[in-house]
Amino acid sequence: TAPSAASRIGRRTVSPDPACGTPNWAQQAQAQSSAATPGDAPAPATAKPNQVAFSVTTASWVEVRDANGTIVLSSTLQPGAQTSVEAAPPARVVIGNATGVQLQWQGAAVDLAPFRRGNVARLTLE
Repeated sequence: TAPSAASRIGRRTVSPDPACGTPNWAQQAQAQSSAATPGDAPAPATAKPNQVAFSVTTASWVEVRDANGTIVLSSTLQPGAQTSVEAAPPARVVIGNATGVQLQWQGAAVDLAPFRRGNVARLTLE
């Protein structure tokens, strides 16, 4: 089974999706702490408490499910697209072609590298 530990970004918690296997938690924590640097992804003007925001540089498929499992976003986003949705945590996110996507949760940048398997990222935002 996957560890229950989670990396923290301030008050925000980002947990790996159990389907992704077991990541190296020390490397993930270090990656998360260095992830929020100026210029990573454009910050929404007013980030809402449970806002998931995407900035896309290459065509990518994204899906966001809220705490109830309801799909709040399922779309192929084209280069240059910026979109956001609100999703009650824990929100499950799947991103295809993840190297072309920047993700923000509650206004903070999230490094997708620790959550990628191939070029698909799966993670849970809490």
